[in-house]
Amino acid sequence: MNKTYIMRKLNTIKSNFILVLLIGLISLTVSGQVGIKIRDNSVPGTPSNPAPGALFEVESNMRGVLLSRMTTAERDAIPTSSLINGLTIFNTTTNCYNYYQESIHTWLSMCGTLPQANLAVAQCSAVTVQGVYKAGEPLNQTHFITVPVTVTQPGTYEITGTANGFYFEKSGTFPTTGTYTLTLQGVGTPVAAGTETVTISINNVVQSCTFTITVIPAATEFSMLCPSITVGGSYVQGVALNASNTLTLTVNVTAAGNYMINTNTVNGYSFSGSGNFTTLGSQTVVLQGSGTPVAPGTNTVTLTGSATTAGSCTVNITVAVPPVSYTINCGGITVSGSYMTGTAMTAANKMTVPVTVASVGSYTISTDVVNGISFSGSGTFSTVGTQVVTLMATGVPVAAGSFLFTVSGVGNSGASCTKSIAFTNMYRTMRVLGLGIGLGQPATAQTGYSPKEILMSTVNFGPSGTVPVQGISLFNGGTNQGYSLKSTINTYNIDIVIVGTGYSPSAETTSVLNNFVKNKKGVLIYASNESNFTQEQNLVNTICGASATINAQGGGSISATVTSVSDPILNGPFGNIQGLKLGQDGSAQRNYITGGLPATVAPLAIHPTLAGVFAFKHNTLGFFYCGDGVWASGSSTHENLYSYPAKIDASGRPQPKAYAPPGTTVYNSLLYANTWAWAIKYVQENTDSGYLIP
Repeated sequence: MNKTYIMRKLNTIKSNFILVLLIGLISLTVSGQVGIKIRDNSVPGTPSNPAPGALFEVESNMRGVLLSRMTTAERDAIPTSSLINGLTIFNTTTNCYNYYQESIHTWLSMCGTLPQANLAVAQCSAVTVQGVYKAGEPLNQTHFITVPVTVTQPGTYEITGTANGFYFEKSGTFPTTGTYTLTLQGVGTPVAAGTETVTISINNVVQSCTFTITVIPAATEFSMLCPSITVGGSYVQGVALNASNTLTLTVNVTAAGNYMINTNTVNGYSFSGSGNFTTLGSQTVVLQGSGTPVAPGTNTVTLTGSATTAGSCTVNITVAVPPVSYTINCGGITVSGSYMTGTAMTAANKMTVPVTVASVGSYTISTDVVNGISFSGSGTFSTVGTQVVTLMATGVPVAAGSFLFTVSGVGNSGASCTKSIAFTNMYRTMRVLGLGIGLGQPATAQTGYSPKEILMSTVNFGPSGTVPVQGISLFNGGTNQGYSLKSTINTYNIDIVIVGTGYSPSAETTSVLNNFVKNKKGVLIYASNESNFTQEQNLVNTICGASATINAQGGGSISATVTSVSDPILNGPFGNIQGLKLGQDGSAQRNYITGGLPATVAPLAIHPTLAGVFAFKHNTLGFFYCGDGVWASGSSTHENLYSYPAKIDASGRPQPKAYAPPGTTVYNSLLYANTWAWAIKYVQENTDSGYLIP
């Protein structure tokens, strides 16, 4: 029969089927019949109409109805947009009809079960074998294997492991994906002694995972004499067992042949021994230990043998705490953090000590107390080799200068080490970024004006200044926002950001500054009076975790009242201004907070009539807020009672200023100077100079 003839017959059948279907449809239309019946006349004497209640009926005792046939992979490749509740196919992988249930977005099987699960052996080397296997003896409940599997699709499963004359099996249903450990019960009888290779199959598919089981002759019989057991070797936590770790016992052999004696695994180690008894009577067997004890203490080990008459024995083994042994690598010791007299040590002050561990165990490495501080670190070495130990500093430095610390530790097999640390009387150099325009921030303020002069004057902030600091590095960020701001902070390793007039933070900028304050532990000094205070409000609430409301008031000279809160900004190195006045620049709008501030902030200044908070500082984070973007504007010459409220002398020292209404004195420049003193100290103690904003 040639190909042309076959194609002709197929086309004829196809045409006849379409013709029958069309006739049925026409008949349905003409007669008003509800339903279609297709038949091949192989069932005589039946009506031409479909059965009552059926819209469509196919009748034949020779042929059936054939739906779409596809594999599981082909079924799962159907686009989601094409899936509809009740869609039906024949699955050639499982040989079952599948239908799609839209409510649970899952293909279900008409065979009465879920589809076959997708799973694989998680780790073949983790398969364990339980029981003693003897040729000719049927397996029982003590013969089983455990197999770890990873399930990626829920459903039914059947897993088997086959060998010569016996096998292991387990079937069931996985309700969810995940990692499981299955116990496969042994069935059958080993045919012959020897090493059997067991092959794992999952859902009738052979896997690459194989393992071996030793089958011993069934004829050997012996009994173990439990009082004779002696323990050889020493047992130390974390130290692998070696040839010296043995169990020696006497057995009474009543039937010669191959034997196996082993123990359960306890605390990470076990014993086993096998061989061949060639004579009868009393004999000595040595079991070799393997594994590594996990924890110290006394372990009870149970011995079982391959003979039915072997019985079982127990023996106690004591695992000791290991004597730690390591060598400090003196040349690699490093010190981080700043060390300033009178400043308590923080988490940034630490000593990194490289060591070479020869024997694991608990350690304590420390220094002596020198110049009021010391370093210490403790823990457990769980592996040998080169490692790093971090020692944390405690105490408060007493004097400036270089001091030598001796580093030593229990278990250190080498010489003690020394490390020199320099202590200063001043803070490290501060890197300051100004944002905004004009007199709102020090990087854009003109020479001679308070925002710049107070900060950059060495009589205030310098090696011999009121606040001893190595120096101030000032960077101008202008109106940079978002990514550009983040890049500037990371590139120049900024410690303090000050924001003044002419700057409204975008949502992306708020995220950057929040990360800067909370994760880098930098300081943000924010003073703004922009009319779009919604963005300013979002910044305050994001950092403070609050729901504060910011309002604004137009120009006019007003004096805010400083609170009596105990805070270093109000009572700092440049004076105590608690209960005094702050001037608000008469030419500018002022913003103030009318409610919603959390208890984690300290109100520093209050609006005189509206009861709103004009300035506050966070109690734990480096965040200061003022509602006037030019709160620190001024100079040594401006005497106007309605503007420039921050007065300085010719050297840049902060000064009180007479202000409106007449008879009022304001202390803006002292608040500004104290704020910088607080910020510098906070940075020295908290800022992570190695952190980069992601």
